[in-house]
Amino acid sequence: MKTRFDAGSFSGLVIDITKPDGTRLKFDGSVEELESAAVDKIFEALDLNSSNEKVAQVAQLVSSNEIAPAVSGEVAQRSSVIASHRSKPPAGFQKSYEEYMKEAGLKPSTKRTYRSRLMFAKSFFKDRLGDQPVVVIDQTWVWEYAKFVTLHVSNETTAEHYLHTLAGFLNWFRVRYTKEFVPISTQKLLSREQSRPAADERDAFSLEDVEMLFENARRYRKRSPHKYWATIAIPFLGCRIEELAQLDLTSDLRRDAATGLWYLSLNQDPDHDGVVRKSLKKLASWRVVPIHSALVKHGFVEYLRSQVGQSKDSKRPFEDRWKPWVPKVKSDEADEADEASPTATEGEPSLEVSGSVGIKWSQYITNWGGRELAKVAKQKASDGKVFDISNKTYFHSLRHTFKQTLDRAGVSREISEALSGRRYAGMDEERYRKLQKDLSVLSKDGIEAGLDKLVDLLQRA
Repeated sequence: MKTRFDAGSFSGLVIDITKPDGTRLKFDGSVEELESAAVDKIFEALDLNSSNEKVAQVAQLVSSNEIAPAVSGEVAQRSSVIASHRSKPPAGFQKSYEEYMKEAGLKPSTKRTYRSRLMFAKSFFKDRLGDQPVVVIDQTWVWEYAKFVTLHVSNETTAEHYLHTLAGFLNWFRVRYTKEFVPISTQKLLSREQSRPAADERDAFSLEDVEMLFENARRYRKRSPHKYWATIAIPFLGCRIEELAQLDLTSDLRRDAATGLWYLSLNQDPDHDGVVRKSLKKLASWRVVPIHSALVKHGFVEYLRSQVGQSKDSKRPFEDRWKPWVPKVKSDEADEADEASPTATEGEPSLEVSGSVGIKWSQYITNWGGRELAKVAKQKASDGKVFDISNKTYFHSLRHTFKQTLDRAGVSREISEALSGRRYAGMDEERYRKLQKDLSVLSKDGIEAGLDKLVDLLQRA
Protein backbone atom coordinates (compact mmCIF):
# COMPACT_ATOMS: atom_id res chain seq x y z
CA MET A 1 0.00 0.00 0.00
CA LYS A 2 1.27 3.48 -0.86
CA THR A 3 0.43 6.80 0.69
CA ARG A 4 1.15 10.37 -0.24
CA PHE A 5 4.05 12.04 1.54
CA ASP A 6 2.40 14.24 4.18
CA ALA A 7 4.89 16.95 5.15
CA GLY A 8 2.79 18.05 8.11
CA SER A 9 2.98 14.58 9.61
CA PHE A 10 6.77 14.77 9.76
CA SER A 11 7.07 18.18 11.43
CA GLY A 12 10.02 18.11 13.81
CA LEU A 13 11.08 14.62 12.71
CA VAL A 14 14.73 13.61 13.11
CA ILE A 15 16.04 10.39 11.56
CA ASP A 16 19.17 9.15 13.32
CA ILE A 17 20.58 6.00 11.71
CA THR A 18 23.48 4.09 13.29
CA LYS A 19 25.67 1.96 11.03
CA PRO A 20 26.97 -1.41 12.25
CA ASP A 21 30.44 0.13 12.62
CA GLY A 22 29.06 2.76 15.02
CA THR A 23 29.04 5.77 12.70
CA ARG A 24 25.80 7.71 12.35
CA LEU A 25 23.77 9.18 9.51
CA LYS A 26 21.41 11.95 10.61
CA PHE A 27 18.60 13.83 8.84
CA ASP A 28 17.18 16.87 10.61
CA GLY A 29 13.64 16.28 9.44
CA SER A 30 13.20 19.15 6.99
CA VAL A 31 10.84 18.21 4.19
CA GLU A 32 13.39 19.07 1.54
CA GLU A 33 16.04 16.87 3.13
CA LEU A 34 13.71 13.93 3.59
CA GLU A 35 12.50 14.11 0.00
CA SER A 36 15.95 14.55 -1.55
CA ALA A 37 17.85 12.03 0.60
CA ALA A 38 19.76 9.58 -1.56
CA VAL A 39 18.00 6.30 -0.84
CA ASP A 40 20.91 4.18 -2.03
CA LYS A 41 23.16 5.86 0.56
CA ILE A 42 20.61 5.11 3.26
CA PHE A 43 20.62 1.44 2.35
CA GLU A 44 24.38 1.48 2.19
CA ALA A 45 24.56 3.04 5.66
CA LEU A 46 22.24 0.37 7.00
CA ASP A 47 24.30 -2.37 5.36
CA LEU A 48 21.14 -4.04 4.12
CA ASN A 49 22.86 -5.72 1.19
CA SER A 50 19.81 -5.02 -0.88
CA SER A 51 19.83 -5.39 -4.61
CA ASN A 52 20.29 -2.33 -6.79
CA GLU A 53 16.86 -3.05 -8.21
CA LYS A 54 15.24 -2.80 -4.77
CA VAL A 55 17.10 0.44 -4.01
CA ALA A 56 15.98 1.91 -7.33
CA GLN A 57 12.36 1.02 -6.61
CA VAL A 58 12.40 2.74 -3.23
CA ALA A 59 14.25 5.75 -4.63
CA GLN A 60 11.59 6.14 -7.30
CA LEU A 61 8.85 6.17 -4.63
CA VAL A 62 10.57 8.96 -2.71
CA SER A 63 11.39 11.05 -5.76
CA SER A 64 7.79 10.79 -6.99
CA ASN A 65 6.56 12.21 -3.66
CA GLU A 66 5.21 8.85 -2.47
CA ILE A 67 6.48 6.69 0.35
CA ALA A 68 5.78 3.10 1.31
CA PRO A 69 4.81 2.50 4.95
CA ALA A 70 6.41 -0.92 4.87
CA VAL A 71 8.81 -2.76 2.56
CA SER A 72 8.66 -6.51 2.27
CA GLY A 73 11.41 -9.10 2.21
CA GLU A 74 14.91 -8.58 3.46
CA VAL A 75 14.46 -4.77 3.59
CA ALA A 76 11.69 -5.08 6.18
CA GLN A 77 13.71 -7.63 8.13
CA ARG A 78 16.66 -5.26 8.34
CA SER A 79 14.60 -2.19 9.25
CA SER A 80 15.21 -2.93 12.92
CA VAL A 81 18.65 -1.41 12.45
CA ILE A 82 16.94 2.00 12.86
CA ALA A 83 17.45 1.80 16.59
CA SER A 84 17.65 4.17 19.50
CA HIS A 85 20.93 5.57 20.72
CA ARG A 86 19.29 5.49 24.15
CA SER A 87 17.76 2.43 25.72
CA LYS A 88 14.97 3.90 27.82
CA PRO A 89 12.51 6.69 26.85
CA PRO A 90 11.27 9.15 29.47
CA ALA A 91 8.21 8.22 31.52
CA GLY A 92 4.97 10.10 30.99
CA PHE A 93 3.99 13.07 28.84
CA GLN A 94 5.55 15.89 30.89
CA LYS A 95 9.05 14.40 30.98
CA SER A 96 8.82 13.64 27.26
CA TYR A 97 7.78 17.23 26.61
CA GLU A 98 10.76 18.52 28.60
CA GLU A 99 13.21 16.31 26.68
CA TYR A 100 11.70 17.30 23.35
CA MET A 101 11.97 21.01 24.08
CA LYS A 102 15.54 20.59 25.25
CA GLU A 103 16.97 18.25 22.63
CA ALA A 104 14.88 18.48 19.45
CA GLY A 105 16.78 21.49 18.17
CA LEU A 106 13.70 23.70 17.88
CA LYS A 107 14.05 27.41 17.23
CA PRO A 108 12.90 29.75 20.05
CA SER A 109 9.90 30.89 17.99
CA THR A 110 8.96 27.27 17.28
CA LYS A 111 9.17 26.43 20.98
CA ARG A 112 6.74 29.22 21.77
CA THR A 113 4.37 27.97 19.10
CA TYR A 114 4.58 24.33 20.16
CA ARG A 115 4.26 24.97 23.90
CA SER A 116 0.52 25.68 24.01
CA ARG A 117 -0.24 22.97 21.44
CA LEU A 118 1.60 20.28 23.38
CA MET A 119 0.17 21.39 26.70
CA PHE A 120 -3.27 20.96 25.15
CA ALA A 121 -2.26 17.44 24.06
CA LYS A 122 -1.02 16.78 27.58
CA SER A 123 -4.49 17.55 28.96
CA PHE A 124 -5.81 14.68 26.81
CA PHE A 125 -3.02 12.12 27.19
CA LYS A 126 -1.71 12.71 30.73
CA ASP A 127 -4.11 10.46 32.65
CA ARG A 128 -4.45 7.95 29.82
CA LEU A 129 -0.70 7.62 29.46
CA GLY A 130 0.36 7.69 33.09
CA ASP A 131 4.04 6.76 33.43
CA GLN A 132 4.18 4.96 30.10
CA PRO A 133 6.50 6.45 27.44
CA VAL A 134 4.85 8.42 24.65
CA VAL A 135 6.00 5.83 22.09
CA VAL A 136 3.03 3.68 23.16
CA ILE A 137 0.67 6.32 21.74
CA ASP A 138 -0.44 4.69 18.51
CA GLN A 139 -2.55 5.74 15.54
CA THR A 140 -5.78 4.80 17.33
CA TRP A 141 -4.96 7.10 20.23
CA VAL A 142 -4.18 9.91 17.82
CA TRP A 143 -7.53 9.33 16.11
CA GLU A 144 -9.28 9.73 19.48
CA TYR A 145 -7.26 12.87 20.11
CA ALA A 146 -8.34 14.22 16.71
CA LYS A 147 -11.97 13.91 17.79
CA PHE A 148 -11.11 15.72 21.03
CA VAL A 149 -9.46 18.53 19.05
CA THR A 150 -12.44 18.75 16.70
CA LEU A 151 -14.76 19.13 19.67
CA HIS A 152 -12.79 21.90 21.38
CA VAL A 153 -11.01 23.78 18.58
CA SER A 154 -13.52 25.39 16.24
CA ASN A 155 -11.05 26.73 13.66
CA GLU A 156 -10.12 23.91 11.29
CA THR A 157 -6.71 25.31 10.36
CA THR A 158 -5.79 25.71 14.03
CA ALA A 159 -6.97 22.15 14.70
CA GLU A 160 -4.72 20.85 11.92
CA HIS A 161 -1.74 22.67 13.45
CA TYR A 162 -2.44 21.00 16.79
CA LEU A 163 -2.48 17.55 15.20
CA HIS A 164 0.62 18.11 13.06
CA THR A 165 2.59 19.34 16.06
CA LEU A 166 1.63 16.27 18.07
CA ALA A 167 2.59 13.97 15.17
CA GLY A 168 6.01 15.59 14.89
CA PHE A 169 6.48 15.26 18.66
CA LEU A 170 5.53 11.56 18.67
CA ASN A 171 7.57 10.74 15.57
CA TRP A 172 10.65 12.34 17.13
CA PHE A 173 10.41 9.88 20.02
CA ARG A 174 9.58 6.95 17.77
CA VAL A 175 12.75 7.52 15.78
CA ARG A 176 14.81 7.85 18.94
CA TYR A 177 13.42 4.99 20.97
CA THR A 178 11.91 2.36 18.69
CA LYS A 179 13.70 -0.17 16.53
CA GLU A 180 11.12 -0.27 13.77
CA PHE A 181 10.02 3.28 13.00
CA VAL A 182 6.33 3.49 12.07
CA PRO A 183 5.30 7.15 11.68
CA ILE A 184 2.14 8.64 13.13
CA SER A 185 0.02 10.16 10.38
CA THR A 186 -2.63 12.88 10.62
CA GLN A 187 -3.86 12.51 7.05
CA LYS A 188 -7.66 12.98 6.79
CA LEU A 189 -8.21 12.88 10.57
CA LEU A 190 -9.94 16.27 10.30
CA SER A 191 -11.43 15.71 6.87
CA ARG A 192 -14.40 17.86 5.92
CA GLU A 193 -15.84 14.69 4.41
CA GLN A 194 -16.66 13.19 7.81
CA SER A 195 -20.33 12.33 7.94
CA ARG A 196 -20.64 13.75 11.46
CA PRO A 197 -18.35 16.03 13.46
CA ALA A 198 -17.14 14.60 16.77
CA ALA A 199 -19.23 17.12 18.70
CA ASP A 200 -22.38 15.88 16.98
CA GLU A 201 -21.86 12.45 18.51
CA ARG A 202 -23.03 13.85 21.84
CA ASP A 203 -26.54 12.79 22.84
CA ALA A 204 -29.32 15.30 23.32
CA PHE A 205 -30.89 15.77 26.73
CA SER A 206 -34.44 14.47 26.96
CA LEU A 207 -37.14 16.87 28.11
CA GLU A 208 -37.02 15.13 31.50
CA ASP A 209 -33.28 15.83 31.65
CA VAL A 210 -33.82 19.47 30.70
CA GLU A 211 -36.44 19.80 33.44
CA MET A 212 -33.83 18.60 35.98
CA LEU A 213 -31.27 21.12 34.70
CA PHE A 214 -33.82 23.94 34.75
CA GLU A 215 -34.83 22.96 38.28
CA ASN A 216 -31.20 23.07 39.36
CA ALA A 217 -30.60 26.40 37.58
CA ARG A 218 -33.56 28.07 39.27
CA ARG A 219 -31.56 28.62 42.46
CA TYR A 220 -29.07 30.75 40.51
CA ARG A 221 -31.55 33.19 39.01
CA LYS A 222 -31.13 35.95 41.59
CA ARG A 223 -27.73 35.34 43.15
CA SER A 224 -25.84 34.14 40.03
CA PRO A 225 -27.91 35.11 36.97
CA HIS A 226 -25.02 34.34 34.59
CA LYS A 227 -25.26 30.65 35.51
CA TYR A 228 -29.04 30.71 35.19
CA TRP A 229 -29.16 32.30 31.75
CA ALA A 230 -26.25 30.27 30.34
CA THR A 231 -28.34 27.18 31.12
CA ILE A 232 -31.77 28.46 30.10
CA ALA A 233 -30.81 30.18 26.85
CA ILE A 234 -29.03 27.44 24.89
CA PRO A 235 -32.01 25.07 24.37
CA PHE A 236 -34.08 28.07 23.18
CA LEU A 237 -31.40 29.49 20.86
CA GLY A 238 -29.75 26.32 19.56
CA CYS A 239 -26.38 28.05 19.36
CA ARG A 240 -23.02 26.93 20.67
CA ILE A 241 -22.05 28.32 24.06
CA GLU A 242 -19.03 30.05 22.50
CA GLU A 243 -21.33 31.77 19.98
CA LEU A 244 -23.47 33.13 22.80
CA ALA A 245 -20.60 34.06 25.11
CA GLN A 246 -18.66 36.01 22.47
CA LEU A 247 -21.56 38.29 21.41
CA ASP A 248 -20.75 42.00 21.38
CA LEU A 249 -24.00 43.17 22.94
CA THR A 250 -23.53 46.74 21.74
CA SER A 251 -23.98 45.55 18.16
CA ASP A 252 -25.10 41.90 18.11
CA LEU A 253 -28.26 42.19 20.23
CA ARG A 254 -30.80 43.73 17.87
CA ARG A 255 -34.49 44.43 17.42
CA ASP A 256 -36.10 44.33 14.00
CA ALA A 257 -37.94 47.59 13.33
CA ALA A 258 -40.51 46.00 11.03
CA THR A 259 -41.57 43.05 13.20
CA GLY A 260 -40.43 44.10 16.66
CA LEU A 261 -38.57 40.79 17.04
CA TRP A 262 -35.51 40.63 19.25
CA TYR A 263 -32.69 38.62 17.72
CA LEU A 264 -28.98 37.86 17.92
CA SER A 265 -26.60 38.40 15.02
CA LEU A 266 -23.88 35.73 15.00
CA ASN A 267 -20.91 37.05 13.05
CA GLN A 268 -17.19 37.71 13.13
CA ASP A 269 -17.44 41.48 12.82
CA PRO A 270 -14.78 43.51 14.67
CA ASP A 271 -15.52 45.27 17.94
CA HIS A 272 -15.84 49.06 18.10
CA ASP A 273 -12.03 49.39 18.28
CA GLY A 274 -11.52 47.45 15.04
CA VAL A 275 -10.22 44.26 16.68
CA VAL A 276 -11.92 40.96 15.83
CA ARG A 277 -12.53 39.01 19.03
CA LYS A 278 -15.07 36.49 17.74
CA SER A 279 -14.72 33.27 15.79
CA LEU A 280 -17.28 31.03 14.11
CA LYS A 281 -16.83 27.41 13.21
CA LYS A 282 -17.80 27.64 9.54
CA LEU A 283 -19.56 29.78 6.96
CA ALA A 284 -22.99 28.38 7.83
CA SER A 285 -22.49 29.63 11.40
CA TRP A 286 -22.99 33.24 10.26
CA ARG A 287 -26.71 33.71 10.91
CA VAL A 288 -29.41 35.51 12.85
CA VAL A 289 -31.16 33.80 15.75
CA PRO A 290 -34.58 35.11 16.81
CA ILE A 291 -35.20 35.15 20.56
CA HIS A 292 -38.36 33.24 21.52
CA SER A 293 -41.14 35.50 22.82
CA ALA A 294 -41.38 33.41 26.01
CA LEU A 295 -37.67 33.93 26.63
CA VAL A 296 -38.12 37.68 26.17
CA LYS A 297 -41.01 37.74 28.66
CA HIS A 298 -38.97 35.67 31.08
CA GLY A 299 -36.30 38.38 31.20
CA PHE A 300 -33.51 37.19 28.90
CA VAL A 301 -33.29 40.37 26.81
CA GLU A 302 -33.47 42.46 29.98
CA TYR A 303 -30.52 40.49 31.38
CA LEU A 304 -28.47 40.96 28.18
CA ARG A 305 -29.13 44.69 28.09
CA SER A 306 -28.12 45.01 31.73
CA GLN A 307 -24.69 43.64 30.86
CA VAL A 308 -23.91 46.48 28.46
CA GLY A 309 -23.84 49.25 31.08
CA GLN A 310 -23.37 52.91 30.29
CA SER A 311 -20.03 52.81 28.48
CA LYS A 312 -19.45 52.42 24.76
CA ASP A 313 -17.06 49.53 25.30
CA SER A 314 -18.08 46.20 23.82
CA LYS A 315 -19.63 43.91 26.40
CA ARG A 316 -20.21 40.16 26.44
CA PRO A 317 -23.16 38.35 28.09
CA PHE A 318 -21.12 36.69 30.84
CA GLU A 319 -17.91 38.72 30.89
CA ASP A 320 -18.47 40.22 34.35
CA ARG A 321 -18.35 36.81 36.02
CA TRP A 322 -16.59 34.53 33.52
CA LYS A 323 -13.56 36.24 32.06
CA PRO A 324 -12.31 35.04 28.68
CA TRP A 325 -9.21 32.91 28.43
CA VAL A 326 -6.53 34.68 26.39
CA PRO A 327 -3.34 32.78 25.45
CA LYS A 328 -0.08 34.17 26.72
CA VAL A 329 3.18 34.23 24.79
CA LYS A 330 5.92 33.04 27.10
CA SER A 331 9.62 33.80 26.84
CA ASP A 332 12.18 31.03 26.39
CA GLU A 333 13.45 31.67 29.90
CA ALA A 334 10.03 31.06 31.43
CA ASP A 335 9.54 27.97 33.48
CA GLU A 336 8.24 25.36 31.04
CA ALA A 337 6.41 23.57 33.81
CA ASP A 338 4.20 26.62 34.19
CA GLU A 339 1.52 25.87 31.63
CA ALA A 340 0.21 28.83 29.65
CA SER A 341 -3.24 27.36 29.19
CA PRO A 342 -5.84 26.51 31.85
CA THR A 343 -7.31 23.02 32.13
CA ALA A 344 -8.57 22.37 28.64
CA THR A 345 -11.23 19.72 29.15
CA GLU A 346 -13.83 21.95 27.54
CA GLY A 347 -11.74 24.82 26.23
CA GLU A 348 -9.90 25.84 23.10
CA PRO A 349 -6.32 27.12 23.38
CA SER A 350 -4.83 28.63 20.25
CA LEU A 351 -1.67 30.01 18.72
CA GLU A 352 0.20 32.99 20.11
CA VAL A 353 -0.90 35.52 17.52
CA SER A 354 -2.71 38.81 17.89
CA GLY A 355 -6.33 39.53 17.11
CA SER A 356 -9.21 37.12 17.68
CA VAL A 357 -7.31 33.86 17.36
CA GLY A 358 -6.90 32.28 20.76
CA ILE A 359 -9.55 34.18 22.75
CA LYS A 360 -11.93 31.67 24.24
CA TRP A 361 -15.02 33.32 25.75
CA SER A 362 -16.57 30.05 26.91
CA GLN A 363 -13.46 28.44 28.43
CA TYR A 364 -14.45 28.84 32.06
CA ILE A 365 -18.17 28.58 31.32
CA THR A 366 -17.83 25.09 29.87
CA ASN A 367 -15.53 24.05 32.71
CA TRP A 368 -18.26 25.12 35.13
CA GLY A 369 -20.88 23.31 33.04
CA GLY A 370 -18.97 20.05 33.22
CA ARG A 371 -18.72 20.24 36.99
CA GLU A 372 -22.36 21.28 37.33
CA LEU A 373 -23.58 18.38 35.19
CA ALA A 374 -21.68 15.86 37.32
CA LYS A 375 -23.07 17.47 40.48
CA VAL A 376 -26.67 17.34 39.23
CA ALA A 377 -26.31 13.70 38.14
CA LYS A 378 -24.95 12.76 41.56
CA GLN A 379 -27.77 14.57 43.33
CA LYS A 380 -30.44 12.93 41.19
CA ALA A 381 -28.89 9.51 41.76
CA SER A 382 -29.09 10.06 45.53
CA ASP A 383 -32.77 10.88 45.05
CA GLY A 384 -33.28 7.61 43.19
CA LYS A 385 -33.67 9.22 39.76
CA VAL A 386 -31.91 8.20 36.55
CA PHE A 387 -29.88 10.95 34.88
CA ASP A 388 -27.48 9.38 32.39
CA ILE A 389 -24.67 11.76 31.42
CA SER A 390 -22.26 9.18 29.97
CA ASN A 391 -22.34 10.68 26.46
CA LYS A 392 -23.50 14.21 27.22
CA THR A 393 -21.97 17.60 27.86
CA TYR A 394 -23.77 20.42 29.63
CA PHE A 395 -24.05 22.89 26.76
CA HIS A 396 -23.63 20.91 23.55
CA SER A 397 -26.26 18.37 24.55
CA LEU A 398 -28.67 21.26 25.24
CA ARG A 399 -27.93 22.49 21.71
CA HIS A 400 -28.92 19.07 20.39
CA THR A 401 -32.09 19.19 22.48
CA PHE A 402 -33.07 22.37 20.61
CA LYS A 403 -32.80 20.65 17.24
CA GLN A 404 -34.45 17.44 18.44
CA THR A 405 -37.39 19.39 19.88
CA LEU A 406 -37.91 21.25 16.59
CA ASP A 407 -37.74 18.03 14.59
CA ARG A 408 -40.30 16.29 16.78
CA ALA A 409 -42.62 19.28 16.51
CA GLY A 410 -42.59 18.97 12.73
CA VAL A 411 -40.48 22.03 11.94
CA SER A 412 -38.91 21.67 8.51
CA ARG A 413 -35.35 20.40 8.36
CA GLU A 414 -34.15 23.40 6.38
CA ILE A 415 -35.41 25.84 9.03
CA SER A 416 -33.98 23.72 11.83
CA GLU A 417 -30.56 23.62 10.15
CA ALA A 418 -30.63 27.34 9.41
CA LEU A 419 -31.36 28.14 13.07
CA SER A 420 -28.61 25.79 14.28
CA GLY A 421 -26.00 27.05 11.85
CA ARG A 422 -25.61 23.75 10.06
CA ARG A 423 -25.30 23.49 6.31
CA TYR A 424 -28.47 22.03 4.77
CA ALA A 425 -27.45 19.95 1.78
CA GLY A 426 -30.91 20.00 0.24
CA MET A 427 -30.81 23.69 -0.64
CA ASP A 428 -28.68 25.75 -2.96
CA GLU A 429 -26.30 28.18 -1.26
CA GLU A 430 -28.09 31.39 -2.24
CA ARG A 431 -31.52 30.23 -1.06
CA TYR A 432 -30.08 28.84 2.17
CA ARG A 433 -28.28 32.09 2.99
CA LYS A 434 -31.52 34.03 2.45
CA LEU A 435 -33.39 31.70 4.80
CA GLN A 436 -30.74 32.19 7.48
CA LYS A 437 -31.53 35.92 7.47
CA ASP A 438 -35.33 35.64 7.25
CA LEU A 439 -36.33 36.56 10.81
CA SER A 440 -40.05 36.23 10.17
CA VAL A 441 -39.86 32.64 8.89
CA LEU A 442 -37.26 31.53 11.43
CA SER A 443 -39.39 32.91 14.25
CA LYS A 444 -42.94 32.05 13.18
CA ASP A 445 -42.33 28.71 11.46
CA GLY A 446 -39.29 27.79 13.55
CA ILE A 447 -38.92 28.55 17.24
CA GLU A 448 -42.46 29.79 17.96
CA ALA A 449 -43.96 26.74 16.26
CA GLY A 450 -41.52 24.16 17.57
CA LEU A 451 -40.51 24.90 21.16
CA ASP A 452 -43.81 24.71 23.04
CA LYS A 453 -42.59 21.86 25.23
CA LEU A 454 -39.58 23.87 26.31
CA VAL A 455 -41.85 26.85 27.01
CA ASP A 456 -43.80 24.63 29.44
CA LEU A 457 -40.58 23.84 31.30
CA LEU A 458 -39.57 27.51 31.30
CA GLN A 459 -42.69 28.52 33.16
CA ARG A 460 -41.50 26.44 36.11
CA ALA A 461 -37.91 27.73 35.94
